[in-house]
Amino acid sequence: EEDYLYSKIGKANCVQRKDGTRAMSIFNKAHFGIICPYTPVYEDMMRKSCFMLEKMGVDGIYIDQIGAAQHIVCYDKTHGHAVPDDTAWFEKGHHKVFSAIRAETKARTPDMILTTEDNAETCIRNFDALLCWRWMYKGQVPAFSAVYTGKTQLIGLTYDYKRDAEASFAKAAWQIIGGGQIGWVTKDYFCAPEQHDFRVWVKQLMRMRLALIDFFNEGEMAAPATFSKPVKEKILYWGGHGTLRVNTPELYS
Repeated sequence: EEDYLYSKIGKANCVQRKDGTRAMSIFNKAHFGIICPYTPVYEDMMRKSCFMLEKMGVDGIYIDQIGAAQHIVCYDKTHGHAVPDDTAWFEKGHHKVFSAIRAETKARTPDMILTTEDNAETCIRNFDALLCWRWMYKGQVPAFSAVYTGKTQLIGLTYDYKRDAEASFAKAAWQIIGGGQIGWVTKDYFCAPEQHDFRVWVKQLMRMRLALIDFFNEGEMAAPATFSKPVKEKILYWGGHGTLRVNTPELYS
């Protein structure tokens, strides 16, 4: 496997487990060291990366996994934190790093946003948007959206038209009902000839969302409407996370 900075920088700054081994993540069969977010190396790399992108003029920066990764207690005494210290991972680690980065970038580039993966409550004060791409559960309700409307923006949901194209319409409707931004689709997906009806549907939702943008940004979400007659449901394949197949009503409220 390729050793990209692991031996030179990563190993000494990776999270050390209680048994003395270094914490690792595996993606596509490749092993990646998990850096302890308390370390100066982590803070320096995050600052350099974000500020470099800011200078390039990007509209936003996505930092993967901060809201999704499991909290791991680090037992490396050379990192400077107490051993063990439950606050070293987020409060004195991620939060310290990204609260400073966000404050500095906002001062220079007010319209640039920081985003991360999943809807961890601890990330709301550090990130402008959360990628809620795994909200695909039977019986899910927009409780998180109701609580944090106006505090952060909820973005993204996995789309898989090859397995169940009909579910794409329902997902876009759910994102509107749930107070999120519509989509997280590729250009090839959205522009495919067979997606004409879906494109029209999304454009209609976009116009409606724009017309109600003040509510989405600052309004208070009410409970879903109830109907005098039961709404028919279909079991649709929403994606590879959650309950996979979701009982989807023909009318969302």
